Amino acid sequence: MPRHSVDIEDVSFSPGSTVKAGRSLLTTVLVENYGEKDQEDVKVTVAIPELGVSASEFIDEINKDDSENAPEMFLQIPAT
Repeated sequence: MPRHSVDIEDVSFSPGSTVKAGRSLLTTVLVENYGEKDQEDVKVTVAIPELGVSASEFIDEINKDDSENAPEMFLQIPAT
């Protein structure tokens, strides 16, 4: 087992998979630590490069063999 190994366990979007232009998309990301060590300051980024939008948040700590949700991230979808 690697000392450092995290993986995205789940991603959810609100209001779902369809968002109107000019509105926000709320994103929640669940990250799991598969490594042998606790992980600190894990950066999670959600991006839609085609629209030029992204958001990042940090998870302070994920204990080994545990999962943590990143703070909710809002992506502002351009009006055009």
